[in-house]
Amino acid sequence: MKIMIVEDEPDILQGMKQTLLDLELDNLEVLAFDHAESALMAIEREMPEIVLTDIVMEGMTGLEMIARAKRSEAQPKWIVVSGYGQFEYARQSLQLGVLDYILKPFDREEFRQKILTLVKMVEEEAAERRKTNGLQPFAELGARALRDKFVLGLCLEKASMQEHLIHRLKFWNLDWLARDPFTVLAVDCPAETAADGHLSEPELELRRFAVGNIGEEIIAAFEPAIHLQAPAKCWLFLTAEAHALPLAERLEQAVRKYQKYPVRIGVSDCARSLQSLPEACGQASAALRYALLCGGAPICRYEEVLERAGTDDPADSLAEAIAASDEWSIAQHIGRIVGGWVVSGQAQSPSELQRLCLDLIARMHSVLGERLRGGHQHISVELWERLEACVTVPEMQRFLLDHCRDLTRRLLLTHENSVIEQALQWIHEQFTRDITLQELAEHVRMSSVWLSQLFKRETGKTFSEYVVDLRIREAKRLLRETTLKIYEIAEKVGYSDLQHFGQTFKKKCGMSPKEYRSGR
Repeated sequence: MKIMIVEDEPDILQGMKQTLLDLELDNLEVLAFDHAESALMAIEREMPEIVLTDIVMEGMTGLEMIARAKRSEAQPKWIVVSGYGQFEYARQSLQLGVLDYILKPFDREEFRQKILTLVKMVEEEAAERRKTNGLQPFAELGARALRDKFVLGLCLEKASMQEHLIHRLKFWNLDWLARDPFTVLAVDCPAETAADGHLSEPELELRRFAVGNIGEEIIAAFEPAIHLQAPAKCWLFLTAEAHALPLAERLEQAVRKYQKYPVRIGVSDCARSLQSLPEACGQASAALRYALLCGGAPICRYEEVLERAGTDDPADSLAEAIAASDEWSIAQHIGRIVGGWVVSGQAQSPSELQRLCLDLIARMHSVLGERLRGGHQHISVELWERLEACVTVPEMQRFLLDHCRDLTRRLLLTHENSVIEQALQWIHEQFTRDITLQELAEHVRMSSVWLSQLFKRETGKTFSEYVVDLRIREAKRLLRETTLKIYEIAEKVGYSDLQHFGQTFKKKCGMSPKEYRSGR
């Protein structure tokens, strides 16, 4: 594997080179150039698989180099790494077939992941070319894969609207997601139909493949729109709010007409910001599951699901058990919930159980909400992948139990930190009078025994030690910065007994208050 770097800033060039070498990839050769002219000649000679280039360089620019290299036999994957955020550069890069556009300064870990993703793509394409004797073009497929991976990340986890994110949205012509209201459709084929019975996984995958192909043709008439396949195998269609239902109807009709089998579509509520995309995807997926499990109309809107489902949500009772740190109740709730899915017929396959588990987790997070440190915790791809590895009911129950235990620990940590913050604030406000641990415990609504243990664990001091240290620290300040009498200072920091104050001060500071004031 050959990766070339073209960068005219020595420090950045060396840093990028070292980052690549740190990847410790097998048979990796890193080629580094500080001029586009010399790099262009080396591209034709060395035939690198990946080239990372700056844009603005002395002499030939990076974009000029890419354009000229396109006429050669070498066809590397291109990544532009530039300190210039003007969209015109990104547009030109896209026209030249660049797969990604990274703005400086960039996060080192994000840079590593992008390179690893591209290396994996190159290796997979090479393997496929060996199978097909090099007849299949891959550049467009590779660019599409990177775009879909980027959008899928936005679907799974709430993104903060930062400049680099807007720039990447523009790069993929997706900035309408950050600008206009949109709706998400989740589309899948039933695993069992009256005409065909229960479908095998290969048969179901083939039907999904056809749905994706039909969808790709249809969305051209509903721009702006994009479709991609989610980890759960269903298709996600993102489009403008006004296009959602017409697109859903056209897609359902086309699949039924040309493929002769049914399709089910879940439609989210309107999302009015990019940060709402994960929630909209969750709504569309929930509506899709309802359409798949409950039959009825092929198109199901999320608001209709809420009306039909009522308020009896197992996530509420499970979330209460998590908040109460009641592991026995958590296990009991999980057993009843998963067992209910199976007995009621909601889950007739591992994939359906996985979907229900994922929905339960998402709803638990929503119910717990701000109690979790950092707010709402979104479903990560890694968690999704771990859930997909569970294929039996006991495995899924253990998975849910482990996840609930983790939520319990997070809630407990959040609560304990909040309690200590309240306690410290109260002590700093009240230390100038005679205060007790019991009084503090009543203020934070916790038993004095547990508060004492928690306080020592979090601060490294007992309640009494902390109060004494705070009082002595304030006394030292007053002795240095004011002309108050020593007995007046003792009273101000909470000591009614001057002799006790003097003894405590000397024990802590190694000298009396009078000696400390005089500087001896």
